[in-house]
Amino acid sequence: TLRFGGDALTSKVDVFREEVGKLRAGGGGNPGESSLDGVTEAARQKWRDDATRVVILITDEPPAVPDGRIQSVKEATSELAASRIDQLHLVVMPQLAPLFTPLQEAAKGRVFDLRAIVAGQDSFDRLMPEMGRAIAAAAQSARPEPATAAAPPPAQVVWGVQSSEGFAAGTGGSGGMLADLGL
Repeated sequence: TLRFGGDALTSKVDVFREEVGKLRAGGGGNPGESSLDGVTEAARQKWRDDATRVVILITDEPPAVPDGRIQSVKEATSELAASRIDQLHLVVMPQLAPLFTPLQEAAKGRVFDLRAIVAGQDSFDRLMPEMGRAIAAAAQSARPEPATAAAPPPAQVVWGVQSSEGFAAGTGGSGGMLADLGL
């Protein structure tokens, strides 16, 4: 787990970019990756109470089952639900999607096709804005409708009377008529 000033999460884009830029992929071998351990580790982080909790899984391998700590997809799904993850987006090869989409029972999200990126026909530069829009749209639709302000009390009604009758100057005009109406 990367650390940013001791925390696993940061709002500082430049610090995040610098730490992620230090990562180097290497190795390989046995089929399967610790995807289930990875998503549950992400889910267990200290989130702000008011945060929209989004986890993104990017992998070109099936999950290792059992994994190091997590023994099944069902257990990982329970962990995501217990951690109140709002969204889980998957960036996977199409043939792997059925292995990971059961995780989205706990946290809805989209599945993005990694195939074109791996083949060099597309890039993360195009995928990331699309994913950002999906995250924002899901967060917006999950947000409760703002409470509508209570309707203002009805305005006090003042009745008016219009007359075409003329009045002599100094006689008070329509004052007598208002008095007759009880106003």
